[in-house]
Amino acid sequence: MHAAGSGGSAFDESQSGVWYRLKEDYSGSFPIPLACCGVTIEYRGESDVNHPLAMRDAAKLLDWLKSEQLVSEHAPELPKALCIATPLAGCEFLISPCSGVLVYVRELGEEVEAGDVIAEIISPVDRSVTEVHTTVAGKFFARENRRFAISGMSIGKVAGVEAYRTGSLLGA
Repeated sequence: MHAAGSGGSAFDESQSGVWYRLKEDYSGSFPIPLACCGVTIEYRGESDVNHPLAMRDAAKLLDWLKSEQLVSEHAPELPKALCIATPLAGCEFLISPCSGVLVYVRELGEEVEAGDVIAEIISPVDRSVTEVHTTVAGKFFARENRRFAISGMSIGKVAGVEAYRTGSLLGA
């Protein structure tokens, strides 16, 4: 996901953000190119930590650094992207409307349509089921690893193609 400014003082924006602001402030007066590339790379979730994955992820990160000529070794051909870059402002935070047992009915990495059920919240008191729907089409890419949700809790994220949120983009 990409954003010129997420509104949350992200570390990568402490480098690149100044160039975006200068470009905006002096647009039309001076051509100001972006002078650096600030990125945050996030690997998996806390329940996905193991040595084989860490070794594979570290090797892929090193390959990328080589491809950017930041490491002076020959870079292997990078794989094609598995998806398109989407705006951070198009990311939907799925919020639990009630408390209960959290059951996902969609898998991480699935493409979903607006209106699709992503998860169900099952009340331990009366066994009622509350569906959690996405309002955007996109890739279901993050979910909570706990299996009991409380009302108002963020339980997942869908990367939508269309930007629709404004303000601070890092939280719900």
